[in-house]
Amino acid sequence: MGYFLRRRMTRTVTVHPQHLCANLKSHVKAQCSAETTAEGVNEAGFIVAVLRIADENVVSGPIDHITGGVRFDVMYDAVCFRPMKNEVMDAICLTCTAMGFHAEVGPFTLFVSRIQLPGDMEFRPEDMAWVSTDAGPPIKAGAVVRIRVMGVNLVSQSIAGIGTINAPFLGVVG
Repeated sequence: MGYFLRRRMTRTVTVHPQHLCANLKSHVKAQCSAETTAEGVNEAGFIVAVLRIADENVVSGPIDHITGGVRFDVMYDAVCFRPMKNEVMDAICLTCTAMGFHAEVGPFTLFVSRIQLPGDMEFRPEDMAWVSTDAGPPIKAGAVVRIRVMGVNLVSQSIAGIGTINAPFLGVVG
């Protein structure tokens, strides 16, 4: 199971009157792509890229009588990054504290609480790392850690979640 999805989406784009010219559809497509990727996170996840907007999927709508702009409904295909609950992924550790550690997978930031670490791990403040008593590799900034996602929260410009490494085959990779 991957966490990149291809989604068919729609968006309403308002075009300023100065752009109502011969290459209108190409302008609407470019504006839709720019607005969509700048938006970042929506209900589909983090929009990575707009793949394709066909000419027949650009439908004109009403004129805004205040600004003179024209609204277009645009249907497009996009690649979305959407982490799922119980998914296992490799993340890069950002910081370690006595409360746990933060890691990231692209735009997705995870927090693993000390409660979700194996019982044999302890925090060493002098190293700013979580270390296992069985002499395994430490979890510290820059380490690649295999994490199971326990929960996901879509926030305005990012995706945040909580995870665990307290299960077999999870923890520092390599």
